[in-house]
Amino acid sequence: MSAVVLSLTGARKAFGADELFTDLSLTLAQGEHLCLLGPSGAGKSSLLRCLMGLEALDEGTLTLADPTAGLGLVFQDFRLFPHLDALGNVTLALRAAQGLGAREAEVRARDALAQVGLEAFAHKKPRALSGGQQQRVAIARALALRPAVLLFDEPTSALDPERTASLGAVLRALTARGVALWRCFGRVSSPRPCPRPVFLAPRPRQGFGLS
Repeated sequence: MSAVVLSLTGARKAFGADELFTDLSLTLAQGEHLCLLGPSGAGKSSLLRCLMGLEALDEGTLTLADPTAGLGLVFQDFRLFPHLDALGNVTLALRAAQGLGAREAEVRARDALAQVGLEAFAHKKPRALSGGQQQRVAIARALALRPAVLLFDEPTSALDPERTASLGAVLRALTARGVALWRCFGRVSSPRPCPRPVFLAPRPRQGFGLS
């Protein structure tokens, strides 16, 4: 059985009198692939921001087995710098977030791009890449930071079926290497691949919780 890398216990978030979600408890193991499913307004994006430390939980605890590894987030709109090529987008994150030197950052960035099948596109700027390729640059940028868990916000919302299938192959390769994945979706049907679907359901006067 794989070791637990993330544990969330009793998580609650509210905005004023409006309860967003309550009593969320989940664990995520090394190489596990979790999909959190729920309608708009269920608090999925807010939960991701809380996990990343961008917002505070009102209640609950988040525990990482290796706090130095941290979490990586792939934004829904990718947020690539248009004036930088794929390599530059990844190395910038490494130099800004981890203070790496230029040479070490480039080596790690090229390795991350290779892991998502974009080693031949290192010097392409975002405008020269397809939507699926831009997303893989965003994944490489997060992956290069060597997080314990990669978080995704609506990762297939802007992709056609072919690019969605390509993303699935990348995700399977990542979990095979031991990277844990947490993906959020604004629907109730399970996307593929999704070995572990988890559903957020409304609770009377208590916001959303796990069903």
